[in-house]
Amino acid sequence: MKKNKMSHHRLIAMSISLLFSVMILLSISSSATAADKVIKWRLQSAWSPNSFTHAMAENFCADIKEATNGRMEVKLFAPGAILKPLEIFDGVKNGVIDMGFASGIYNARKIPEALVEFGMPFSFDSYQQTYEFLYEYEDGKVMKTIREAYKKRGVNLLVTGPGSAYGFMTTFPAKTLEDFKGKKIRSFGFFGALVKMMGGAPVNMPASEQYLALQRGTVEGTVFPFIAMKTYNIIEVANKIIHPPTLMTPTMNFIVNDKSMKKLPADLQEIVSRVALKNFKEYSETAFNEDAKTVTWLKENGGDVFTLPDADVAKLKKYGEKIWDGVGSKSENNKVLIGMLKSFLGRN
Repeated sequence: MKKNKMSHHRLIAMSISLLFSVMILLSISSSATAADKVIKWRLQSAWSPNSFTHAMAENFCADIKEATNGRMEVKLFAPGAILKPLEIFDGVKNGVIDMGFASGIYNARKIPEALVEFGMPFSFDSYQQTYEFLYEYEDGKVMKTIREAYKKRGVNLLVTGPGSAYGFMTTFPAKTLEDFKGKKIRSFGFFGALVKMMGGAPVNMPASEQYLALQRGTVEGTVFPFIAMKTYNIIEVANKIIHPPTLMTPTMNFIVNDKSMKKLPADLQEIVSRVALKNFKEYSETAFNEDAKTVTWLKENGGDVFTLPDADVAKLKKYGEKIWDGVGSKSENNKVLIGMLKSFLGRN
């Protein structure tokens, strides 16, 4: 009996030991599974899959996976796949998607500061100058102010950077500003105000409708990225570019859901921010080079490039500054930001 009793105790001890071992193994396994779990984000783009802009977003997704050693994946969705372009801001805010790729101009009704973020007509001469103003001038005060404005509305502005230049593409030759008088020009936002000051007639319509409108003569020109001569086949219906660009460095942005960002470990937050800015800067350089190639390509394919005389360019800059002041009147922050823009460019 004594022997059996000892055997029984030994069995109990072995069972307890085994139980603890299993618990430890399960704990280790659970920790490893949590560490190995891939974080997956959804990124909705506003830009067409055949554009250079979409390609930049694809590069960003690939770079995130590589930089995080596969710990994080960002899946890119084309326009309309989840949300329409103008729905992206609210989609990010409400957590429908983790991340959006669009432009500040889309958010201007909600965030007045986003107009300054998008860019002012006849301001910067290069993408480098734009980055300097946004991120470095007065210790980065510009981006801090704009980011705070987004934050108050429940969204993180991750990064902003310039893309392809906006300008006039027309069906008619424009050698001076007089040539724009009475002409119907597809435009939007403050570009419409600019067209009015030039004596033209602004026509507001979506970018998707401009090709047919130009073809049918409903409009005689459009304000759009010059690169669209190739990517949207604008050359088939309006084969003339007018220099200088109305907006040399219009910006795009990545915006992120606040909860999605906070859930990331600190090191992944840093990686996402760093990779985003790196990809934007690389894209800005690509866009600048493509703009130059577009001009050459246009001439080789029967198109024309007209450059307005200096006196007319001076007038355009004055028109542009009127628009700056209008934007500055939309909020106290905008007044400060436009004042900084004028100081940065020496136009006080």
